[in-house]
Amino acid sequence: MRRLATGATIKVMVLGGSFTAGIGRQPNKSKDKHLIRDKACAWSARFVHWLRVAFPRSTAVLDNLAQGGSPTPVILSGLGLFDYTNVDLILIDTLVNDQIGSEVRRFGFKYSDIDSTQAVSAAYEVLIRTLHELAPKAVLYSVLDGCPGCHLAVPAHRQVLNFYDVPRLDYVDVVAQLQTLWAYMGKKNTNHPDFRSHQAVADVLALTWCNVWSRISSLKSKDVGDIMAFSLKGYYHPAQYRERFHICKRPCSVLSARGTSTTQPQVITGNWSVYADRPGKPGWISTVPGSIMDIPLCFGKKPTLSLTYLRSYEKLGKAILTLNGKDLHLDGLWGDDTGQHFAQSFTIFSQADNPEMQGWSEGGLFGFDIKPNSSHT
Repeated sequence: MRRLATGATIKVMVLGGSFTAGIGRQPNKSKDKHLIRDKACAWSARFVHWLRVAFPRSTAVLDNLAQGGSPTPVILSGLGLFDYTNVDLILIDTLVNDQIGSEVRRFGFKYSDIDSTQAVSAAYEVLIRTLHELAPKAVLYSVLDGCPGCHLAVPAHRQVLNFYDVPRLDYVDVVAQLQTLWAYMGKKNTNHPDFRSHQAVADVLALTWCNVWSRISSLKSKDVGDIMAFSLKGYYHPAQYRERFHICKRPCSVLSARGTSTTQPQVITGNWSVYADRPGKPGWISTVPGSIMDIPLCFGKKPTLSLTYLRSYEKLGKAILTLNGKDLHLDGLWGDDTGQHFAQSFTIFSQADNPEMQGWSEGGLFGFDIKPNSSHT
């Protein structure tokens, strides 16, 4: 905020899921002009607008990278694709999507090893530490947005934030005391409230930052202290939990439906192509059974593979990923026993140099016996 006060330019990055991306009720089902429709109406845009008004001589640049259906593991898989140059502030809100902790656990741990809250917490710790490594000069600021159905993720996030002393807006207790702050228009949607909730989050953020600024504005920089002194801290979760979430900070090969790709597939059969069959959720999609495409991949010193795909309760099929002679079966439908009735991006991580699969469908390790610095299709 000192930089804002001097008229400088700051860059704000935002990471999160559908609520953070500004998704309210389905806009195509209503003509109500007050519904949240895009990132320009999300709480982060409203908060940055306040920064611009409060510090008119400065410039605040907002880059909202949140995307619908993205719990922490999905965000982790894409961290190496973002540009952190000159980023001053990273706002993080993954609470809504992280509530589905059983799926975080499914592809990260054997069921007997860890419970859902710990799995979400371990992934969140990796997110916090990795962001600090990629953007060491940026301030990380977490927003616990207060969604009523997020009872699982709240303690998972809090234990990590408390351990690292990460500054945050803990909006959960506020909403619990005044439930009208999580407001709806028309049909109730626990995870996607309307514009009033986004404005309320932005207002509380603005008030919080205003109070902090009033206390520190007269202090010298050396007296404020290092609020993210990771070098002085250990780890909250043991390595055996954290290392299940493999982060490629500088990917060798990238195939993305959203951003820049460094490799391009060759369609062998079928009709693989990139488009969004649901608003805001583009992907490589095929509607022809048996469609095949080859994707050239390269691997570095520590071969790692992350794959993000959509899972839902209807209108999706199955696929087989074949790499180095080993097959990984992917099911686009939630199992009948999960009780899941939503569509959400889903990421699996592979220690690709691992020579064998060890019950990956139950959360065990799996690999493709990939050699360092090799190329495959």
